[in-house]
Amino acid sequence: MGNFSLWVLLEDKRTGGRWCCSNVYGPKDDAGRGTLWEELSAIRAHGNAPVAIMGDFNVIRRPGERNRTNQLSPAMTNFSYWIEEEGLVDLPIANQQFTWSNMREVSSLVRLRVLIDERMGRSILMLPRVVLTISRSSLNRRCANSWNSSASG
Repeated sequence: MGNFSLWVLLEDKRTGGRWCCSNVYGPKDDAGRGTLWEELSAIRAHGNAPVAIMGDFNVIRRPGERNRTNQLSPAMTNFSYWIEEEGLVDLPIANQQFTWSNMREVSSLVRLRVLIDERMGRSILMLPRVVLTISRSSLNRRCANSWNSSASG
């Protein structure tokens, strides 16, 4: 566990294959982002399993990934550079441009992301098309059903 990430090591009992999965909530300031990149790189360096890193990095790669951003910033450039240096693949999302909203009258819309290790991606990327498909209604129903069943006992 880091300051900005939670990690879990998963193992396929059939094949013995292992991979790490991380959930990230990134800091909003540039200094904190530098710390996040160092944290994620250091954790990756200690293991030899491929990784999937997902979540809200609190930075985007391109202006079109946030509804009220129209300029490329140094933070965006640094994020893209870090992804490339770490050998990660930024999975595309199929059915919508944004994955998160603050649900306010003047809303902020942002794209959350999943980054996978190129080693993990070799087999995945051989498929004709790999994309994340997000269905809010399905996810909301599953969360509501789970919440309601655990709340009611």
